[in-house]
Amino acid sequence: MEMCHSVLALLSSYPGDASLRRYLKTAVEDGFLPLHTFVSSFLLGVRSTELHDADTLDMLCRVALDSYHTSGNQPIGSLVSAGTSSADILTPIQLTLQLLRTASLLPITPLHPLHNSASELLYLLLSCVSDVSTIPTAHAFSFMNEAADALPIIRLPPIVRQNLENILLQLYQNTDDTRLALDTQVVHSQQFAGTGDIIGPSSESDIVSFSLLFQSLLLYRGREYGAGDGPHAVALLVSFHRLSSWNPATFYKQLLHSAINMLAHVNISSSGGAQYLITRAFITGRLPALLAKFEEVEVEGTKSDWRGAMHLAVPSLFQHSVLLQGCEVPLDPHASDSQNSNSSTSRSTSFIGELIHQFSEFGLVEQSFVSTMFPTQANEFHSKIWSEAHDAGLEIKAYLETKFAADSSEDDIAGIVQRILKDPCSHAAFSELILKWFLAQASPLDIEPLDHLCKILQSHPEMIDILSLHIKLSMLASPALALLEDYECETVGDPQTAVSHLGGIVLFLQSILARFNLPAEKLMLGERKLNTAILTSAHVIYRVEELKGPESVSFHSWSKALFDSGSEGIEDGILRSTPPRTLLKLAATLVSSAIQSCSDRKIDKDVLNNGISFFRGPLLNWTLAGIVKMLLLEIQHRRFIAPLHLDVLQQLVTFQPFPKIVLHLSAGAILRLFTQSTPIQLSQTDTFDPTSIRRVALQTLGVSDESTTNTNLSLTSGHSKGHNSARELIQHALTDAATGKAPIIDVERCLLLMPPTQFLPALYSELAAIRQIETPRRIATHILATPRPSSSPPLLPIFLHVTLPTLITSIDKVSPTEQAIATDLLVAIISSALTAALHTEWALVSVCSEQRFVLGQSTTILARRLGGDLRRKAGKSPMSGAIARRLASSQPFVSNFPSFMAEV
Repeated sequence: MEMCHSVLALLSSYPGDASLRRYLKTAVEDGFLPLHTFVSSFLLGVRSTELHDADTLDMLCRVALDSYHTSGNQPIGSLVSAGTSSADILTPIQLTLQLLRTASLLPITPLHPLHNSASELLYLLLSCVSDVSTIPTAHAFSFMNEAADALPIIRLPPIVRQNLENILLQLYQNTDDTRLALDTQVVHSQQFAGTGDIIGPSSESDIVSFSLLFQSLLLYRGREYGAGDGPHAVALLVSFHRLSSWNPATFYKQLLHSAINMLAHVNISSSGGAQYLITRAFITGRLPALLAKFEEVEVEGTKSDWRGAMHLAVPSLFQHSVLLQGCEVPLDPHASDSQNSNSSTSRSTSFIGELIHQFSEFGLVEQSFVSTMFPTQANEFHSKIWSEAHDAGLEIKAYLETKFAADSSEDDIAGIVQRILKDPCSHAAFSELILKWFLAQASPLDIEPLDHLCKILQSHPEMIDILSLHIKLSMLASPALALLEDYECETVGDPQTAVSHLGGIVLFLQSILARFNLPAEKLMLGERKLNTAILTSAHVIYRVEELKGPESVSFHSWSKALFDSGSEGIEDGILRSTPPRTLLKLAATLVSSAIQSCSDRKIDKDVLNNGISFFRGPLLNWTLAGIVKMLLLEIQHRRFIAPLHLDVLQQLVTFQPFPKIVLHLSAGAILRLFTQSTPIQLSQTDTFDPTSIRRVALQTLGVSDESTTNTNLSLTSGHSKGHNSARELIQHALTDAATGKAPIIDVERCLLLMPPTQFLPALYSELAAIRQIETPRRIATHILATPRPSSSPPLLPIFLHVTLPTLITSIDKVSPTEQAIATDLLVAIISSALTAALHTEWALVSVCSEQRFVLGQSTTILARRLGGDLRRKAGKSPMSGAIARRLASSQPFVSNFPSFMAEV
């Protein structure tokens, strides 16, 4: 075997060499090299493009054929070793089919008719197949794939073609299981012959696709393409409906089944009920409104009966009684894990009653249908908030406005917050009211009401989650940021109180920007583009000599007021003369400069500590996020040889009360910097205790056991807790899909853990490992073709132009069986992702009047470049040729992407 490989390697350098031919022929005829070993090695070597020379390949074929004819033996005992099973014989047959496909691409040479030699070898190998009943279904699939690819391309003598077709027929008639498998394969082949849909079968039991879409809307809630981004969310529903080709009834049945599956499998104990609250609020509080808008788009210009479709779909929910039972759990985000898990009496309002009520409110079902089909739910369900408003004789918005008045007690506000959280029917009205207040109250004339509202929302972060399902949070952030940019204290009566109120708004702004990762470049107020650098660069230390004009004056004034032994504190005059945006910019530099002055013995430590104490109060604590980040970076940069920085950090972080939002923003960085081994290295200061800082950070993140912490805490979300690699997240999604649960994959988190050029090959590897098409196709289509916020890079162009060529190169080196399986999966992913992207482009135009390439490039350009890339590599890459032919043979794909055919 090794000798044969050596000669084949030499033939790549000396094509058609006669002496090497004589050497091989003599070795075979003398028995030194068994003929079947030579045939096996030769056919495997054909996969190397270095041997793709017609003269060389024909010479090798003739060595095998001449030796066979000279021996006088039967093919089964010479070309194939005696006792080889029919399943194993299919492998050299598949390799010979590949040889014939290679021959069709090489120049014809009259002296070396490779096609004739390869056809004769195929005929002899086919004659070795006897009992097809022992061939496994998977192997039969692979063989059928190879034959389906080869037969339209190669020219076979009639007797050879007849023998090949006879074997295919035997496989078809073998057993019921094999017949079913091959029936599926025949349908698959017909799809790629132009008579079917390249997207694959639209299974009527598919919960994967809708689940991934819903989870995406939840993950990006409050942001672009999330649940709160109404027009884009509707566009995604429209795109998915047109891609699926489901009729309205099937579409709604799948949608509702996926929704209750997702809610029933929420892990209540993992988040104290918070994730259940958000998911249920999405399904009953937000989804009906999105579906009503969706119907407005889809009904226009069609005769589809969407009302009748929903009337058919809603009763089908009761076929999933176990899932419905799983949806009925206590709705108390503040209850303990044991209370949420074990309570059997304190249950929330019926989920199904709430859902049907919402469908009726938004006109998705007729009231007569509800009264007839669900009289119990129709009579028993009542929205608590709406009922309270009705009893008070007020509209719901007016009622809520009275409850959040400035003179309301904390207990009253906490009570109405809990009732709102438990009543998704009121969430839309509540969100509209909050948005109205932000737009109306973000005025420099009186910022106290907005500060009051921001403090309420910060005290109840669950309310911000509810808001994020109904509005884009940039609509709240933009007026707050504009207020910070414009605010001046020159004319206010009490500048200290005014700055304190503005500080509360700034802390809220920092909170939602960081928590929801709002894209800075997208913050606009009307036509005005807002400068988020005010917040994102608050940690920067400026050289004092570089500060010019008013900024230089402000710096020296504040430095004297804070860090001068003769200072009388912060007077109104300095607040009036310094715009808050300037103070935010200079805060880190002020603290850094004071630390340096203390280190240089220009001021003593008591003066430094006294100045730092001003930042702990409400007047300046809104500048602390930048200061703490600056301190952490300086400590890291100085390799912990920074005793004053350490002491100042400890003073700030361990002081109570310290702004919770600043702790949330800093906790992850603190734990990464001060690991459990760090204290050993910190002998330079007697007062610094890293354990106390770690304890505060851990408490902020809700971690009580320090042994469970890791450096990735700041990246961990409720959706992906316990999964610290992108591969684990993919595997978890595949496991959920395989076990009938709603899968979730946080693509943004994956891209934090792994760059796109590593994530996409890892994704393909995990999808290919499960050895099926439909679930991997759906997951890959979602990841590649679903738009995400602009902070996340578009993955479809990267996959097609960077990842795919690398995958093809590696797959060209594997066995024909593996190549066939890989071809199926890659063709399914490419065609489905491109088609989904095309439908998304159309939906964005029809729903949002947007003509922009949200996936990086136009699908027309993507398809054209893909076709050109495959064409150029087809001669040297069997996989490239196979993928190009399969795509080109699909009439639906060609119709959608004529630009692909222009390049193939």
